[in-house]
Order: sequence, then structure tokens, then C-alpha cells
Amino acid sequence: MRYLFFISLFVIGLVSFGQKDYPCHTWKRYTENCLTGFVDPEGKVMIEPQFEFAMDFSDGHAFVWNYLSQAEEKAVVPLGEEYQNYESFGLGGNRKTGIIDSTGKFVVEPKINFIVYSAFVDSIALVRIDNKYEIIDIKGEVISNTYQNYFEEIIYKNLIKGNSNNLRAGSKCYMTRKKQFVSGPYQDCEPYSEGYGAVRIGGKYGYVNLKGEMMIAPQFLDADQFSNGYAVVSVPAPKIGSRNKNFGLIDMNGTFVIAPNHYRLGKFSEGKIAFYTAKNKETKYGFLDAEGNVVIKPKYEHVRMFKDGLAAVKIKEKYGYINADGKLTIPAKYLSAQDFKYGTALVQVSKKKWAFINLDGEIIVGPWKRKCN
Repeated sequence: MRYLFFISLFVIGLVSFGQKDYPCHTWKRYTENCLTGFVDPEGKVMIEPQFEFAMDFSDGHAFVWNYLSQAEEKAVVPLGEEYQNYESFGLGGNRKTGIIDSTGKFVVEPKINFIVYSAFVDSIALVRIDNKYEIIDIKGEVISNTYQNYFEEIIYKNLIKGNSNNLRAGSKCYMTRKKQFVSGPYQDCEPYSEGYGAVRIGGKYGYVNLKGEMMIAPQFLDADQFSNGYAVVSVPAPKIGSRNKNFGLIDMNGTFVIAPNHYRLGKFSEGKIAFYTAKNKETKYGFLDAEGNVVIKPKYEHVRMFKDGLAAVKIKEKYGYINADGKLTIPAKYLSAQDFKYGTALVQVSKKKWAFINLDGEIIVGPWKRKCN
């Protein structure tokens, strides 16, 4: 009897040892019977599908919502009361939005007139409650420093969307979600990344630090966010022909590590950056290393960034994945394919169906209909 008892414990131990406990920010949204739930990177269901839409988890919480039926709308939205109409977003009807924790329990019960503009970052998020923009914490509580000035609301709202164009000269530019800002004669400013933020002065971009100090002088026509210590920028082309600017890659000193002689560059990731060539109106994509050497020849119709050691590439109108050596490890058979993240990627397997695959190309969740009526 004792022998059997120890065997049972041993088996249970093996099972437990083989299971991984993934934090909720690694979970993926998936759809079943037109409802959304969450699975971990191995495909284990963590929260059963029950929401008509959900945002990804961040800071241990996620915004979720369900749309109201016509009868519910008549019951909860009296005639004449102001409420958000989502038809302008291409969505049918109005919705009740709430906040759940990683157990699926509501920390903020679903309610109308609660509109989300960002996921939680640093435990705060931008929302609109009863037509007022507010900054809330992960409990749904409005924090003291709210944004009721319309101009500041627009700046903050655009920041969340990654775009803060057309700012007035001398305006405050919000560049972190914790309300840090720089002020100066800027026509444009972008969110901080790795401690630097791009600002435009007199038509040229440079970079400032969190104190607002100019670290890289304005000299670029375009300036992306820094990623892994590098940023893609553009300068005027020496000869105006089929293009008027060239793109290159700079380090955090503003020094070009890849000379600005490319039509366009992707984002630097895992030691590689996508580039393309155009000949006879035919565009082909490949990859460079951090020194500008061609490490994967331009032969693909389209490519995405390297993530988890693989990059999606398009071959004869279908997507597959290559490894760092350029070897096709997952066949090109998908209509579209996204970057891998935590060992899982979303792919489109048919016109209406999607699935999650692992690094071996095996489907772990799905296929399912991504859009429902």
C-alpha cells in the first residue's frame, strides 16, 4: 500500500513538474462560438470564452466588454441620455465595459459610458467615464490628477495611440503614461522608448531624455522609437530621384551604424533588421545585421520582425517562418501571420479562420472564426 502511495506521489510530481505557470500577460485571446477567452502559450484555457471582446492582460488586469441587446439598450439607456455610439467604429450597438483580474473575476463591474483608450501601463490607463477623460488605476479608481483640459486630453489620447502630431509650438508634450512631459518649441513629439523621445523642431527630428535635455540634435526627416538601443531615422537623399529621403540606423549617441542609403528599414530586433530592394517595380525583402551586412538575401514578398528566433516571410502569396539562418522552418501556407510572442503566433489558416501555432508550427488553439456577427 505504501509502495502504491509513493508511486502516486511520484506521478503527480512528474505531472506538476511538466506544467508551467505562465503569467497572465503572456496569455493569448482566442474565440469560440463568437465569445473571447484566454489561453496560455501552451494552449491551456485559463479563462473560458465569455466576452464579446477583450483586451490583452497588462498589470494583471484586462478590459472586457459585451454589447447590449436592443431590449437592454431601451432599459438602461433612457431616451435622450448621452452615451457612446459605436457605429462610427464599425461596431454594432453599445457596450458594457468592465475590468477583470487573472482569475476572471470582475474588479470593476461592467457598465455603460465607460470607454477605454489604453490598456494598463504602469498600473494606470486612460478611459472616458460619462464623457469625461480620466486616468484610472487597476481598481478602476480615478486618480487625483485628471485631464479635463481639452488640449491636454487630445495630447494624452494621441500618445496612447502612438501618435501626437500637429502639436502647437511651445506646447506640453506628454511622452510617458505617468504624465512626464517636456515643453519647448516642438511641432511634434513621440512617446519615450528606452529613455529617449523624438521631438521635431523646425522640420527636423532629434531626441531628448526624460529631463527634456537634447541628447541627439535635430537633423532627421523621420525618427522612430528606440528598440534594443537603436532607432531608424531618415535624412534627405543626396540625389532626388525616385525617392527624396534615405533611411539608416543610429545608436543612442546618434551615430549611424547602418548608413542612410536604404529605401526603408523595419524595426531592429534580435540582431536583425528588415530591408528591401526595388527593381523593375518588384520589391523584395531581406535582413541586415547591426553593421549593415546582408545576412538574409532579399527574396521575400514581405517579412516581419524576428521574435523568439523566427520571422514571418511571404512566399508566393503565403506566409511561413524562417530562422536566423534564413531556413524555412514552418512552411509558407498561411494567408497572414503575426510575430511570435512567448512561443506562440497568430496565423490565418483560411479566409475566415485563425489559429495559434507554436514554434514547431503545430496548431495549439483553433482554428476559429475571428470575426462574428
